[in-house]
Amino acid sequence: MNLLPLPTIAKFRSATAFCLCLFVCGVLIISPARADLNDGIDAFEREDYETAAREMRPYAERGITMVEYLLGALYMYGEGVPKDYEEARKWLRLAADKELSEAQFALGYLYFEGLGVEQDYKKAEHWYRKSAEQGYVLAQVSMGELFFDGMGVSEDIEIAAYWYSLAASQGDVRSQYIIGLLTWGGVGGRQDQSLAYKWMILAADQGLEEAQDKLISYAEEMTSAEITKAERLADAWRAEHYSSENFWRRGFSSSFSR
Repeated sequence: MNLLPLPTIAKFRSATAFCLCLFVCGVLIISPARADLNDGIDAFEREDYETAAREMRPYAERGITMVEYLLGALYMYGEGVPKDYEEARKWLRLAADKELSEAQFALGYLYFEGLGVEQDYKKAEHWYRKSAEQGYVLAQVSMGELFFDGMGVSEDIEIAAYWYSLAASQGDVRSQYIIGLLTWGGVGGRQDQSLAYKWMILAADQGLEEAQDKLISYAEEMTSAEITKAERLADAWRAEHYSSENFWRRGFSSSFSR
């Protein structure tokens, strides 16, 4: 199961700046509050997590959602503060209740692993689903895993394939590989060798060795016309997604692993 990724600085700056703007009632430019929060953001960026936690805590206590999430993440990993899963859950729940997808995913992860809480796959599924429905890719992957393995839900390969396909469409490399496998075998949906090959091409683009191996073995069972069709499908997908400002080519490598 994927680990919680800390937010990108760009997202963190923009989200907290907006919330703080509301907090200081339009006087953000001259407010010392912004300077204090920016000190915390700058500390986080240079990985001085102790300073970041100290400077950001007052804003988490004032209910700024992204700061609540970040503080929860720091407690989850023991970065700048003692590792404390119960404290992490408290801050993550506050942000999750405000519909922050990253916090919802992180809270689901705590329940999935039983970190600071009793392990509960059903509660994990609840929070993963809320996050996944907002388009958070790691939550979509996790939903696929839950349904694939029947953890907290009834095993359902078709539903698993649905969630994996959403994550694959966002560029998640493992999901692209899994959807390639499922589509090749017609598991969880219709069999389509060209479509399966397309997903393996895209996964191989990101350096996944298993996908590169599958390209070789699959090609031996395909006609040149089927391979050409797959390559055109992959080219069309690249043109649509890699040119989009909203596309974050993250895959599993984006996980903030320990």
